[in-house]
Parts: sequence; structure tokens; C-alpha cells
Amino acid sequence: EVLGAPISTVAAISAGYLITAVAAELVRRRSDAFGYALLSSLLLLDGLYLAWAMYVTGGTQSPIRFLTYLHLVAVSLLASYRTGLKIALWHSLLLFVVLYAQAAMLVPAVDVLPGRAIEFDRMPVLNVTSFWLFALATSAFSAMNERELRQRRSDLQAMVDVGARLDDVADPVRQSRIVLDGLIERFGFERGLVLGASAGNVVVLAARSTADVPTSVQEPDWIVRRAWERRDVLAVKHLDPVNDPVLASALPDARNLLVTPMIADGEPVGAIVVEHRSRRLAGVERRVASVMAQFASIAAVNLRNASLLKHVQDLAERDSLTGAANRRTFQQNLEQVLEPMRGTVDEDRVTAVLFIDLDDFKVVNDTLGHGAGDSLLVAVTERISGLVRSTDLVARLGGDEFAILTDDEPDLKRSRAMAERLERELRVPYAIGEHQVVVTVSIGIASARDAVDGASDLVRNADVAMYMAKANGKANFAIFDPAMHAVIRERHELGAQLQRAVELEQLRLVYQPIVDLETGALAGVEALVRWEHPERGLISPGLFIEIAEENGAILSLGRWVLREACSEVGRWRRQGRTPDDMFLGVNVSAREIQQPGFVEGVRLTLQEAGLDPSLLIMEITETALLKATPATVAT
Repeated sequence: EVLGAPISTVAAISAGYLITAVAAELVRRRSDAFGYALLSSLLLLDGLYLAWAMYVTGGTQSPIRFLTYLHLVAVSLLASYRTGLKIALWHSLLLFVVLYAQAAMLVPAVDVLPGRAIEFDRMPVLNVTSFWLFALATSAFSAMNERELRQRRSDLQAMVDVGARLDDVADPVRQSRIVLDGLIERFGFERGLVLGASAGNVVVLAARSTADVPTSVQEPDWIVRRAWERRDVLAVKHLDPVNDPVLASALPDARNLLVTPMIADGEPVGAIVVEHRSRRLAGVERRVASVMAQFASIAAVNLRNASLLKHVQDLAERDSLTGAANRRTFQQNLEQVLEPMRGTVDEDRVTAVLFIDLDDFKVVNDTLGHGAGDSLLVAVTERISGLVRSTDLVARLGGDEFAILTDDEPDLKRSRAMAERLERELRVPYAIGEHQVVVTVSIGIASARDAVDGASDLVRNADVAMYMAKANGKANFAIFDPAMHAVIRERHELGAQLQRAVELEQLRLVYQPIVDLETGALAGVEALVRWEHPERGLISPGLFIEIAEENGAILSLGRWVLREACSEVGRWRRQGRTPDDMFLGVNVSAREIQQPGFVEGVRLTLQEAGLDPSLLIMEITETALLKATPATVAT
């Protein structure tokens, strides 16, 4: 016997009580919604075991009497669970003192029910010991729960502190460091890292006490993908170098890890991996995993917001097609560079801008389509970026115009060399779909020393120099000179006047005879256009034809030339002034024959003039390579 009862009985009661207590604690820890009903049921079951122990060992006349009192203790214990767990401890200690005094015959017996008192004559030692153990258990239970409450308050405060620090940071890397530092400080993890995810790949954003951390984008390890799939914290005893190469290289010989997925809007945005080598995996508290999950949730939302903000900033700063800086970003960077230099002259260094324009880019769009044109712009951007220094800024200003912001010596020696390199490398054929496309560029170079009005003036000067490069035959570069402004202004004025020259009847045709060398007979004539400007006099076709090709006036000009030449030659034939088999040569641009309805327009013109189509010879004057597209071949 032990405590006045058979040892088997005491052992059965003790085992049952232990199993019940452990089960109750497990349910309490794992339950997400631990309410009053569950707590009351567990305490009632606990009281039944104690009452049974008292009854089978002869401690009371009836277990119901003792159970009634235990129910009152349970109620107070329930209240104490929600109010700091102090009441149950003092209540149990008071109960112990009273029952001990009764067992020692120091105070009279206390009735539990009217007319019925607890008897201590059989086993006073068991009574005192039982209630002492009950008080001790209640005290321990209170202490554990108070400790847990303190831990939860500390966890909550740590998350609040991390959240407050994250609110002031927009950079994903700095955000990840804050989260990782917060976890390591809170739980004492030895090392860890934070992974960011994008397009199915991962990159290390932050690391603590790690070894070989990859800096490039990697495929996610198996354990990371597993955490994403389960949407839960995974406990890992050790890493598999084959399946988890990224983590294995960053955390060599790692054991007892927690892999926590970061999920935002249902999509994985990263993962947190931490290690506590001195803690056995089975000993990792569920509270730690829960806090890890909450930290990961906070980090995921902030990381997603930071990514969205960065995306918005990129959209505002980058060209959406090529990824190069846009005009606004280029202008801002140029102003930032020039501002400290305002009013001063650096004898050794100077800011320079290279303005790049693709020659005859419209031909690519018209022949291969705008999709091919976009692909060409992307390819050109990549090639330009690979030909400049990392400190140079490459921007797409719009359409087929690019700019490079760089620094140079006052003589612009490096800018000249860069322009020559760009001219040479950019003309290498591009594979666009099934076609090999060759383009040339015209480049204008300007120095900040010639920019009177700052950034806008510098870009304008480079633009003027680029136009001069085009005027000099394209596929070359020119360095800005103030005298260029007058030349460019004159070209713009001529371009505007040329648009109306047809309406104002300022154009006329002259015909160059073509003679058969063997017979000396007239074989044909070539129609040549002349512009009789009312103020400038006769303007050379070499000047205004190029301007017409640049501003699009070549289309209306070409239609007028064809119509007038056919009409006049037809009139000569009807008058018998020319041989019936004399041919007519007319120059047309590549842009003209790519226009819808060009063939039909030529047919109607010949029909109206009464000319045989076989006697019309059209020569393409466009200097750019004409692509053999189905439309042009059919034409």
C-alpha cells in the first residue's frame, strides 16, 4: 500500500491523471479557438480524477461532496485564466492551509453541504498531500501560463517594432534585413537568410552568418517549393545538397531549420530560413513557428508593396518597350549632373550627350511591320548598352531616338571614339524573325560647355548635330557647332514650305533626253523635278528631295511628278512630237511603292495620259535598303 491504498489503485489514478493533464495541455496549445467551454470541460475532467482519487482512498464519504467544492475551484481557475492566473494560486493555497489545519485538529471541520462535513479520520495524510499537490499543480499551471502570456506580449511587441521599422523602408533588401534581424534577436537563431521570389526564381535578399551566398537569380530549392505548396512552416533536420543546393551552400552543415513561406495575395514572394543548431527539432515550440509565420506574413505584404512600388517607379523611369531610361529620367539625371557645375568650368572634364537616330527606321516598320520594328528597337537598345560604360546612362527619348549621357575630356575624344564604335557595331545585321535587318545610325555630339540654358539646351544641341549628320549623308556623326542652328532652322523652314510648294505651283519638271548611242535616235526622257522658290530662287533637288523624304512630303511630291510627267509625255505623243516607243523615266521613293493603292494609282495615271505601261520606267531613289516583303515584291 501507499498513502493508505493499494499501489495499483494509486498507480492507475496517477497514470490517468497524468494522461489527462498531458492531453489537456496539448489540446490547449494546439487549439486556435480556446474558449470557455473547452476550458471548463478540461477542468471538470481534472476535478473528477481528483475526486475519484479521494474516494477510492477513503478520503471522503462521497465523491460528489468533494466534487462540488472542486467545481468552485474550477470556476475560479477559469476566471483566473482570463485575468492573469493569480486567483487560482491563492485560492489553492488557502484551501491547503484550511485542510491542513483541519487535519491537524487546529480548526473544526467545515461543512461542504448542509449537515455533512468532510471526514479526516481515515487518511488525513492523503487529504493534506492531495490538496498540497493540487495547490502545487495549480501554481505551476499559473506560472507556465503567465510565462506564455509574457512571451506572447513580447512576440507581439517585436512584430509591432518590426512593422514600424518596415513602414519607413521601401527597399526590399533593407526590409528583408530588418525582418531577419528581428527574428534572430527575438529567438536567438544562429544564422538565416531571406529569399525573394519573382517569376518562379529566387534571389537572396538578406543573410546572417552565412557562407557562400549566391548573388544571382537561382531556381528555388525543393524545400522552399514544398513550403510554398503547403503554405506552412516546415521543420527540417538537415538539408539535401542535391535537392537544396542554394540553402546548402549558404548554410553548410545546417540542422534544425525552420523554412517559412512568404505569401502575398496568394502568390509566393519569398521565404525565411533560420537555424538553431543547439535546439533539437522536436523541441521547437509551436509558438515559435506561429510567430515565424506572422513575421513572414508581415514581410510578405511589405515585400509585395515594395515590389509594386519599385515596379511603378520603373514604369515612371523606364521606357516600357526597351527597358532603357525614358526621356523624363534622362532629363532629370542630366539636370542633376549639370546643377553643381552651373557657373563653373572644369578644365579636365566635361559632360557630353550623344543623340542617336536610326536612319530610315520607318522603312522597317512599313516593310516588316511594327512588331518587327519594336523588336529592332529592343535589340538596338541592348547593343548600345553593351557598348558604353556602366557609368553612362542610355535612354530612349521616343520613337527611334536614343541618347547617351557621359563624361569626357574637353576635346570630346572619348565621345568621338564611342560614336565611331556605335556606327560600326550597330550596323551589324539584326536577326528579326526570319529576316536579317541592317540599320545605320546618325549621331550628334554636344558638350555642356556649349549649352547656355542647361540640360534642355544640351539635348537640343546634340539633336541639331544629329540632324547635320543626317544632312551630310546619314550613317555618320557630327559634333555640335553653334553655326549649325542656322542650317537646321533653314532646313525646317524649307520643309514647311515644301509641303505647300505643290499647291502654290512652285514646282516644275525638266526632262533629260536619253539617246540611243548606236542610232543617235531619242530613246526616252527622264523627268527631273525643280523647285522655283519665290525668295530663294532655284533650289537644288539634292537638298529638298532629302528634306521631303524626312518629313513625308515625298509622297505628295512623287504623285505630282508622276502625274505631270505622264500627262506631258502623253500630250507630246498625241501631237506627234516624240517617237511612239519613247520611254519615260520617273524617280520614286521606296516609301511611295509601299503605300496601299500605289499600283492602282499608277495604272489610273497611265490610263488618263494614254501611255503604254511598258514605256514607264520607275527608279527607286531611296538610299536605304528596300526589304523584299511580299507587298513590295507584288508591287
